[in-house]
Amino acid sequence: MEAAQTAVVAAQTALPGAQATAQAGATLVSVAVANAQPLVTTLQGLMAGVPVKVTITPDGAEAQAVTSVDIEGTDQLGTLGQVDPRARQAAASAALLAAAQYYPNASIALKVNDASGGALISGSLAPGQSPRVQ
Repeated sequence: MEAAQTAVVAAQTALPGAQATAQAGATLVSVAVANAQPLVTTLQGLMAGVPVKVTITPDGAEAQAVTSVDIEGTDQLGTLGQVDPRARQAAASAALLAAAQYYPNASIALKVNDASGGALISGSLAPGQSPRVQ
């Protein structure tokens, strides 16, 4: 139980930092919209190092014009899978919020699978709404 509480506290501590990083990154994107690397770096940090692929629609659109963002990853090393489920949900919520800072008008979907292809965590965020994480 103590380990789970520690993981939740760690996730709660990381969330404000992640939001600050996302806000700083959003400023960067407004200067260089085509470069999504800061977002990818932020997402990977939040998701315990899981490599992620970010796909936007329409392809090549400026951040304000993006209507859909798909974030997909596979936890090949099992690092995210070892995180307490509540902390994993907090990390997924933070990842969705970070993406919303970059793409404020987009509906965002997040899906991370384990190494065998099974769903590890998923979530979504519509513009102006709170994240939903499963």
